[in-house]
Amino acid sequence: MKILSSSKPVTRFSKGKLFAVFLLLIIAQIVDAIIGNLADIFKNFSISFWGVALFTLIAAIYCFGQYFILEMVKGRNKEQKITRAHFKIIEKLVSVIQYILTAIMVFLVLQTIFASKYYTAELNIGVIVSGGLAIYLMSLFAYWLLSWFRIRRTLILLLYGLAMAMTAISVVGMVVQFSAILLEKPQVVFPQSNVVFGAGPPLQQLANTVQSDAGIASFILVWAGTILLLRHNIHRIGKVKFWALLSTPIIIFSYSYLSLYQSDLSISNLSNNPMFGVVMPVLLIIFSGITAATLIGIAFQSVAKPLSDTTLIKDYMIITAYAFILFFATTLTSIGGVGYPPFGIVNVFLVGPFSFLILNGLYRSAISVAEDVNLRQSVRNTTKKRIETIG
Repeated sequence: MKILSSSKPVTRFSKGKLFAVFLLLIIAQIVDAIIGNLADIFKNFSISFWGVALFTLIAAIYCFGQYFILEMVKGRNKEQKITRAHFKIIEKLVSVIQYILTAIMVFLVLQTIFASKYYTAELNIGVIVSGGLAIYLMSLFAYWLLSWFRIRRTLILLLYGLAMAMTAISVVGMVVQFSAILLEKPQVVFPQSNVVFGAGPPLQQLANTVQSDAGIASFILVWAGTILLLRHNIHRIGKVKFWALLSTPIIIFSYSYLSLYQSDLSISNLSNNPMFGVVMPVLLIIFSGITAATLIGIAFQSVAKPLSDTTLIKDYMIITAYAFILFFATTLTSIGGVGYPPFGIVNVFLVGPFSFLILNGLYRSAISVAEDVNLRQSVRNTTKKRIETIG
């Protein structure tokens, strides 16, 4: 695949600013996930002045943060022109979705502040729009990766391709599940509205199972692909550090999702103490998931660290690291209780835009690596010809 150079000046890519906004976003996502998953327990706080103020702050961070990161990434993309026409269409589509979701979020905040109510239909539109974008991008990326695998027969392409396919299926489950929940709830939510989590209709339960199982498969496939990606760095990192770094995410993930989720949370339903029966298990799941995703992000950072600051590969590896952490954080939330204000919805709105970060980071990292390999091969061939001519 050819890469066209661009002579147009672009905004300088700032790793420091990117990290600062990433940190701000991940904190907002964690708070949003905690209150969204525990909306019934936090009900009195949520409807208070400080609860509404916190929701407004998280919404503001969402609007600013995702726009800033995506614009910075798009600016960096101008330095690497790819002949695949689909990419320009994708960037424009993501921009349109950004504006739609931001408009919905602003409307939700204004309704919450000035009308003391919001409509569940607005949440449903946002879920479908954001989730629809993620399904499209992850399905498209899976198709690209698996198409490459048919030609190159490289295991890492197969693993990441299947991971993206499983991610798309998981998001389908999320969209169906949340839409089913919202359709069962009152059309208008007020501060005095009840916050009730429940098993829901059979369709919701099936969608929840699909989301959970596909999400688990996606994480395991990403983890396995990351091991293959880093295996060449084992001597530089050291065997002990290498396996400690890469085995920890799957151990944490397995404990928090497979063991804790299936056993402790079922027991929590019988507990009379909400702090130890519900709050602590939910917090453990959220922070364990964030930790596992962060360790995968650190793995990509370790690949980028020794690279020159002038290379595109380094920047896209860093983008990919942040993308996986931010995206996996969006999967740790729930809007099942449909509380007031709608904590949890920010993470759902971020599913689509952050799926673009994964596609953009991984795809362009691969292209940058291919360009670097082709350049080095061209230099070797040229040098060889000159030596033969001199000889």
